[in-house]
Amino acid sequence: MISTAVWSSRIQAALGREPRSVQEALEGLRAVLKGDEVAKREFFKAARENQRFERFSRDDRVALIVWAALKEALGKSAQPLGQKAPSSLVVRKDNSVKEEVKGVKPIGDWKSPEGRVYDVYPWDIPTRVRKGARIKHPQYGQGTVLEVNGNAVTVGFKVGRKKLALKAVKGMVVDRYGHQPDRRVADAKGWLERFLASGEEVLAASRLEREEELAGNPHFSEGIISQEVVSRLEEVGIRVDPYSLEDIQRALGLLPQKEAALRELLPELSQEFSLSEAQQLARQGLSSREEALKVGRLLKELAVLRGLRFEVQRAGFAPLRAVAYRDSSGEVVYTAPVYG
Repeated sequence: MISTAVWSSRIQAALGREPRSVQEALEGLRAVLKGDEVAKREFFKAARENQRFERFSRDDRVALIVWAALKEALGKSAQPLGQKAPSSLVVRKDNSVKEEVKGVKPIGDWKSPEGRVYDVYPWDIPTRVRKGARIKHPQYGQGTVLEVNGNAVTVGFKVGRKKLALKAVKGMVVDRYGHQPDRRVADAKGWLERFLASGEEVLAASRLEREEELAGNPHFSEGIISQEVVSRLEEVGIRVDPYSLEDIQRALGLLPQKEAALRELLPELSQEFSLSEAQQLARQGLSSREEALKVGRLLKELAVLRGLRFEVQRAGFAPLRAVAYRDSSGEVVYTAPVYG
């Protein structure tokens, strides 16, 4: 495992301060490898073995810079280290025997979740005798395996049942790979289990937090409230800067004033009244056209201001997201919102 904390301290000691960019971290790494033999051996060992990085906090800026520099340097170093002359040696599945095999074609291929394609040779799949396998006996002809009991196999032929030795039956199987379990399924299952085991749930930044960080940058900022709400506010004569929290708070300060003004015209309103309740009382208790117009204007303003309040509450909500990381480097490879 590659510790970003250890390499951060080495690079900071070489530079005399914290690296402020990936380029500075690479310069410090160059100085460390030039003057520290122990660090040099560790670095090239990590490049040869393709070691993984230890987990570190994404809030640590120095660790992120050092991780990016190490990843770039290790990637460049691993390329020349990994270049070898092509060999005709093929490793058997048991990893115990190597033999010279020329002109043997793979029986298929398998693509891993990372996109690498592997050739599958006949010896990758061991010959096993299972119930239902078809065999061809030199004396009894075609037969079907009925039972496997230790080293004895019961086979059904046209002439009847025969008990044969397991070792002999293995050489008689017609399609020796037809009844074998596909190891690619187990490999894919392992990849999926490791992928799911690396996942975790994290709280993403709310819109208010993002806008505070972006500080109204027109290239990236989306605004605290939507343009639709801004347009509705302008229709009732309220101008608000969607990037300014102070402007939005000033507009929300008008909400209790408008509610108090409506209660003066409709004293029967409850403490936490709805707009539909206010509309119903206005139809029943207003005597003059002037009061009706005033109530209608206040209801429209209240609808817009309450919509603004809901938009601000939603902007302060931090959504929960599921994040999965790559085994080897800890990089984020997948993220999705969590519902429910």
